Amino acid sequence: MAPFWKGKGGRRIVGRGEFLWEGTVLAAAALGFVAAGYYGSPVLVAVTGMTAFLLLHGRGLFPTPVLYLLLGSAAAFTAALSRMKPWELIMVLFIMGVPALFLHRFRSLSDRLLKLLDAFSQQVSECASPEDAARSALRSLQGLGWYSDASVFLWEKEKDELHQVAGSEHFDVGLRLSRGKGVVWRAFASGKPILVKDVTCDPDFVPSQMPTRSEVAVPLLVGGRRLGVLNVESGSPRRLSLRDLWFLSILGSMLSHALLNLEQRLNLEQSLKRQKTAAAEQKECSTTLQQALQEQGRTGDELERKARIANTLLSLLEDPTNLQDIPRLCCRVVDLIHEKLSYPNVYLLVRNLQQSRDEDPAFRLASSCGLPQDEYVHTLSFENPEGIWGQVVSSRKPYLCRNTREDPHYRKGNASVLSELTMPILSSDELWGILDLQAEEPDAFDEDDLRLLEGIAYHLGGILEHAYQVKAMARRARQMRMLHDVVQETSRCTDVEEMGACAVRLIADRLGYQAVTLFRTVNPQGGVRVVATSQPYEQPEAAEELLLRGASLTSRCARTGVLQNTPDVAEVREWIPLVPTVRSQLDIPVEFQGKGYGVLCLEDSRPRAFHGEDEELFSILARHLGTTWRLIDSFERIREEATHDALTGLANIRHFRIRFAEELARAERRQVPLAFLMMDLGGFKVVNDLMGHLFGDEMLKKVARLLERNLREYDVLARYGGDEFVLVLPETDEAGARSAADRIRSGVRSLVIEGIGPLPIDVGISLYPQDGQDGDVLIRRADERMYQEKNDRKRQNEQGGMERGDEPRNP
Repeated sequence: MAPFWKGKGGRRIVGRGEFLWEGTVLAAAALGFVAAGYYGSPVLVAVTGMTAFLLLHGRGLFPTPVLYLLLGSAAAFTAALSRMKPWELIMVLFIMGVPALFLHRFRSLSDRLLKLLDAFSQQVSECASPEDAARSALRSLQGLGWYSDASVFLWEKEKDELHQVAGSEHFDVGLRLSRGKGVVWRAFASGKPILVKDVTCDPDFVPSQMPTRSEVAVPLLVGGRRLGVLNVESGSPRRLSLRDLWFLSILGSMLSHALLNLEQRLNLEQSLKRQKTAAAEQKECSTTLQQALQEQGRTGDELERKARIANTLLSLLEDPTNLQDIPRLCCRVVDLIHEKLSYPNVYLLVRNLQQSRDEDPAFRLASSCGLPQDEYVHTLSFENPEGIWGQVVSSRKPYLCRNTREDPHYRKGNASVLSELTMPILSSDELWGILDLQAEEPDAFDEDDLRLLEGIAYHLGGILEHAYQVKAMARRARQMRMLHDVVQETSRCTDVEEMGACAVRLIADRLGYQAVTLFRTVNPQGGVRVVATSQPYEQPEAAEELLLRGASLTSRCARTGVLQNTPDVAEVREWIPLVPTVRSQLDIPVEFQGKGYGVLCLEDSRPRAFHGEDEELFSILARHLGTTWRLIDSFERIREEATHDALTGLANIRHFRIRFAEELARAERRQVPLAFLMMDLGGFKVVNDLMGHLFGDEMLKKVARLLERNLREYDVLARYGGDEFVLVLPETDEAGARSAADRIRSGVRSLVIEGIGPLPIDVGISLYPQDGQDGDVLIRRADERMYQEKNDRKRQNEQGGMERGDEPRNP
């Protein structure tokens, strides 16, 4: 029979190390409960149960309800044995229940959110229409259990109405809202999410089938394009809050991109179908033409040659890889025109697909054959439409130049060119490129060449449009997968450095930017420090000093809390060339509920590398990083409070015992000495009685800081209780321990209290392994010697009077 920590077939469920850990924690908890029962301390019972729960929670041996029931029963039994009062028992169970409820709520929320996002991405990818995508989104949203009354409106451009295409079971789907009616139209028109905590106070509210009192309307938009509205209603006033507005905005953004990708996919399928139909018609026309030439007995060599090139161009649509490799496609087209049609000089300019659709599209020379062109004509932009190419770009019409020496639009690219034929490549009212023929003699081209080039440009336009759509869809899908992976991976991180490294690695690997850096804001002036980066600086110390001054682009974003998109950093005075090859930079503030934690900075070697869709994507990611950062800070604060003394900031007794045990084990393993010092402030009760407890607390803080200044990095200092301190000195023999004790006595004596005198401190020393190998034995020996020193000092005071280092006296 397999051990109980193994499953069927010996499959490992709980490791032996984890079992020993949990057994040790349970044993320690049992001892804590026994001690609590002996002393009758409800606080000790509560702290013991809460600490055991935090250490054992989620490690796999006990489910959370069983673990809490076990520890709660032990606490209740201990409380009964120690005859605690009922209100004390209630206080104990309440203190133990707070971390359990917090952890359970946080884990449940995280699991449900991840489940919702996974279900949403899987279901929407399988939808065949925007209505199906909207219904899938609502099913995923209702699976979370937060919102029972939700609906999706899509905009019908022809009617200028918002049509309710999906809704929960309480809605009668099909409602149509004309422009300007209701909170839904207001959100759609403004392009901003709207939260109405009480609809009775909103003049735009339109009553629905449900008794609505509060409402959230999130516009579905991508890059300024409005698609519809995600609407959530509640029957209770003020039921919906800013948290719901934030979460629904994220879901609305994901639904918007899913709807846009679905629309692009449907358009691409329809366009491909049209192209196939056109290809079939063209082939049929070509066959008819060949038959007519044969029947008439004409040779038709030239027409047959042109028909073959048309069929060859159409065959490019049959190879899907041509839509993915534009440079190779352009080379094939140019070679085909050059070889099959015998045109000596062929040039093909295409739109730069690296740019966004809403930018000024620059054209570049993708492929050429024949006479070389000067470098300055290799690119063309709408901002500077010069020459014959610029004339074609502006007018979007073919241009036949019979003699370049007499044409005022001709811009010389090669001195040998005397005639030129330029054709725009159009599709769906978009200009995708230019096809250009040149010759070294005048009047080299006629109307037949013009018609042939028009047919070639027609098919090339459809191919280039499809290539752009495929590239845009692939890029958006890559971004969404990256966003999903970053959200999933960073949710598991336990510290900010791990979260930053994870996010930076995924963004840099998936999207290929030159540098991705997460900064931490360190002062109100905008000074920042690197948390994680994909591009380490050559001189990190100098870079950190510059960043801390708060004079960089990133610092401006940290100071103002506003997204900064810099198309060309060379034109901005605040840019610091830490990575000299960078040309554009995007800085997004990482915030949570108005508090700035840092800045996510993306840099690239291309100018104008970041567009509106990138700003939207990384703003969503930055909000998630801000939420995760807040949770990590909360956990760090809880962990710090659990292991350190609240007054002095030193390690508390629980943390000290753990560290003491670790150092003893290390000393035993390495066979090196170890010293333990027990310290007690002499006559501190007199200080509290005469000066007050607040003054006494300040003196304890000063003593703690003074003791810390005499420590090595690996020494362990803790407050043992009251005015007692303990110190562990690894790899220290008796001489070193006595020297450290003398320095401590001398330092504490320097704290002279006006009207009382210098503050003495008694120090007891025990050594490992001479005085024992067990921690409790060493503590007891040091305690005995400390009290022996205290008694000797008091005896000397009685015999010789108060001297330097004597017991403080009551004046």
